[in-house]
Amino acid sequence: MDNEFDWIRRISREMEKWADESVRSMFGDRMPGDGLWVPRVDIYETEEAVVVKICAAGVDTSDLSLTLSADGRYLHIQGVRADDHEARSRAVRYHQLEIYTGPFERTVALPHVGGFDRERVSAVAKDGFFLVTLPKLAVDPAGPRSVPISSE
Repeated sequence: MDNEFDWIRRISREMEKWADESVRSMFGDRMPGDGLWVPRVDIYETEEAVVVKICAAGVDTSDLSLTLSADGRYLHIQGVRADDHEARSRAVRYHQLEIYTGPFERTVALPHVGGFDRERVSAVAKDGFFLVTLPKLAVDPAGPRSVPISSE
């Protein structure tokens, strides 16, 4: 007997195929690389920073742009995953194409942590991921402060 979750996986795969076919029917017979790819991201917080981990295997650092919005609430990710033209020219036929190439763009909302130290924001590429570290602004260690009120 099948694993009790196998039917869920099969339904999930069928739904993905139907969704892909629906998108393709709306936009015509566009091939991968038509801008439909959006990189996956993880966002997590440490004591010192917020980290955005972008899954972008095959994207060269020179083909990626990262922009922190003026209000520090969003990170805009824009880039291009280049096509391997040499491999495509040698291919006789494709049996499956799932790795999208071409331009992509994504804006992610950042958690509200009281602001970021813009001078220390950094990004590093490692193993197909881009790790963007947004150091938090220091919080006043004295805690809340009473504000005196004077009368005129």
